Amino acid sequence: NEARVLGRLNHGNLMTVYDFGVVDEMLFLITEHIEGPSLDQVLSRGVLPYSKAMEYAKDLASALDHAHGKGVAHKAVKASNILLDRKKRVKLIDFSIGKSFASQAPTHELNEEVHYLSPEAISGKSVLEVRSDVYSFGVLLLKCLTGMFPLDYARSGAPLQEYLGELYPLIFHCIRTAPEQRFSSMSEVLKGLEEVARKSRALQAGY
Repeated sequence: NEARVLGRLNHGNLMTVYDFGVVDEMLFLITEHIEGPSLDQVLSRGVLPYSKAMEYAKDLASALDHAHGKGVAHKAVKASNILLDRKKRVKLIDFSIGKSFASQAPTHELNEEVHYLSPEAISGKSVLEVRSDVYSFGVLLLKCLTGMFPLDYARSGAPLQEYLGELYPLIFHCIRTAPEQRFSSMSEVLKGLEEVARKSRALQAGY
């Protein structure tokens, strides 16, 4: 069912799925080819400028909101699953079809990608899929702007509130430990991002 829904998704920041099938009980997808680096590769060279991070965040939030509206959670929102196409637009790829959030958690030594998983996904508890995507999105935005994951921030004591400004409460609303304390949808996150952008424009204009 998820594969069929993916084929009906139509959003400029989601990888297009043209067809799918099953061979030897293994699902395969036929998708668009995207030439360009992953966001993970871009971040290996340093953090994003604030304006570029905001642009990517709004595009990704819109893409996730579209997918959630069709009943599909991504389950693996992370920098390595985001590609930049020839026009430097972000494209979210690799929906984890048929997998639970818990199955995404590595069982081997802690690696970088586990930082994107929500606490409930790591623990294997019942997962509210949309709010787990919200958590991963918040981690991604923090990483784009600061180069840090939440655990890095907690250990560093860095004054991020001053640096992140209006984005600080939005990001930390996304990554609250308890799912019910996060934004309930990516639509809410997107509205929050638009409000931050509006305040930023007003500040720049001197209002």
